[in-house]
Amino acid sequence: MFEKKLHLHSMMVHAIVAFGPLAALAFLLKGYDVVLGGGIEISGQAFAILEKVAIIMMFLISLLAVFTGLSDRNDVYGKWHSTHHIKLWSSLLLIGALGFEMVHWFCADPNATAMFSLYGGLVVIANNVLIALLSIFGLKITLGRQSLAGTSYVPDLFNKEARRDILDEVRVNVREEAKVVDFE
Repeated sequence: MFEKKLHLHSMMVHAIVAFGPLAALAFLLKGYDVVLGGGIEISGQAFAILEKVAIIMMFLISLLAVFTGLSDRNDVYGKWHSTHHIKLWSSLLLIGALGFEMVHWFCADPNATAMFSLYGGLVVIANNVLIALLSIFGLKITLGRQSLAGTSYVPDLFNKEARRDILDEVRVNVREEAKVVDFE
């Protein structure tokens, strides 16, 4: 278990997937003035902090994930599969949306971050749609390790084509005389 190399890019991507819905939920709970109780009450101010922290973390982790994703692909951009291009553009759109959301925090207009605003649409809908796209295409390019689609590898047991035996190909050429060069 401890012998496997940790894959930093994958861990970062999972953090982004967790923070997206968390930011949306915190935004909605703050907007509807929900108070969670029990022994300790959690109210709008705590949800506002949770929302902002989740957005900042998504932004920072997304930047790092793009850089590690690019380095994992060995800078061979021309040979990328189309799903890698889609993931890169989705990541850049997510970074742009998160940056735009953070800029809205500094607007003087209190309606800029209201429940039904551009900011609200970005936090609740756009971020999560982009995260879903990244997840779908990420699973698609794992080549079946975790994919919802079929794998590109077909085990020999399930291969319906005629089996290819290397010895059959050798038998064709076995009658040829050996080409030996003697250096005496």
